[in-house]
Amino acid sequence: NMNANQLRASILQMAIEGKLVPQLDSEEPAIHILERICKKRKIKLTPINNSLNDHDLPKGWTKCLIGELLELKAGKFIKGSSIACNPSKENSFPCYGGNGIRGFVENFNRDGLYPIIGRQGALCGNLKLANGKFYATEHAVVVDCFDEVDAKWCFYTLTQLNLNKYATATAQPGLAVKTINGLQITVPPLEEQKRIVAKLEQLLPLVDEYGKAYEKLEELNAEFPDKLKASVLQSAIKGQLVPQLESEPAVEQIGKAPEDLPFDIPEKWTFVKLSNISVKVHYGYTASAADNGNYKLLRITDISSGYVNWDTVPFCHVDEKAICKMKLAQNDLVIARSGSVGKAYLIKEINCDAVFASYLIRVIPKFELVYPKYLEIFCNSPFYWKQIQKSSSGSVQLNVNAKSLSNLDIPLPPLEEQKRIVAKVEELFALIDAMKK
Repeated sequence: NMNANQLRASILQMAIEGKLVPQLDSEEPAIHILERICKKRKIKLTPINNSLNDHDLPKGWTKCLIGELLELKAGKFIKGSSIACNPSKENSFPCYGGNGIRGFVENFNRDGLYPIIGRQGALCGNLKLANGKFYATEHAVVVDCFDEVDAKWCFYTLTQLNLNKYATATAQPGLAVKTINGLQITVPPLEEQKRIVAKLEQLLPLVDEYGKAYEKLEELNAEFPDKLKASVLQSAIKGQLVPQLESEPAVEQIGKAPEDLPFDIPEKWTFVKLSNISVKVHYGYTASAADNGNYKLLRITDISSGYVNWDTVPFCHVDEKAICKMKLAQNDLVIARSGSVGKAYLIKEINCDAVFASYLIRVIPKFELVYPKYLEIFCNSPFYWKQIQKSSSGSVQLNVNAKSLSNLDIPLPPLEEQKRIVAKVEELFALIDAMKK
């Protein structure tokens, strides 16, 4: 898809190639205008420009060097202390520098409609269009179009030439007037210049509107996969993703169900607390990360996009008495209690001896009640995040604790249905990820 900048460039390219508006036989050929300008300025045309039968050009157009058609002059130096940030009674004239208006000054050195080329800095070659009384500094090149060249046509044409590519590649890039004067340009008859400008002023505002719509669409496209995944997860924990089977037994109520159910769930499901389906919910080991030690120390920062590279996880020294309480195992769920509050990670593969840091809380599932991957699905669902936000506390930095996590409400399906839900979520997520590519 073409974005707004590409579309604008395409339209301007059509304009300078004579493809935007039709040519009319009644209009005076551009070569005559060019000859009169050169005669008044007492400069010679280069011989290549004198042919009216150039088959590469639209009818009535001609080629010339920029310096033959236009007069480029840099402005004059002015002290920075003389430039005010905002207009006032004393400083009412805009002051143009290398990249547009620098501020406002009390005098002017130009009056009229002029394209201005910035000639200093990383953005040199940029075009502005000044109108009325203004002051041009030495870093602003004022383009004089005389009376026989349309200033706005000139502005659009020079913009499309991308003059920045002719800048000197130094620490402070610059663009010499001599360089610009030596570039070739194609010129239409004056009346066609005006018709080109009228067409551009009709089209370019539409391009701006298209640009806003395109950006919004890109934003929606970027958000869409994540929103779709969230919708899948919410449907999963509401029992809407896979059918219920009569052969599967209902879940027995463990502990007290919420007085007010957050949403309707299938008949065989029930709401339980996280503590009801966990062997343990507890904090991690307090230790400093080190380059060596007897155990790896998993931290919040080691978990990225649902993945842990165990090779880069640091070591720590673990007391022998703490190992049996803190050693990580496959299917443990760890949840960040500060920083990325609520971020959960299921240990799917672990190829080393490791413990988890104190800013993580571990949930050890009761496998006879909950399938670990279903628990992971729950911990990524909008319903989970809503509860995390409600239970988070801390005036400076939000955090959750083991008690608040233990009290989370979880909709619990029969164990076999949990497995079918996980399989369906993985299938749908693969399709969503394929959409991004």
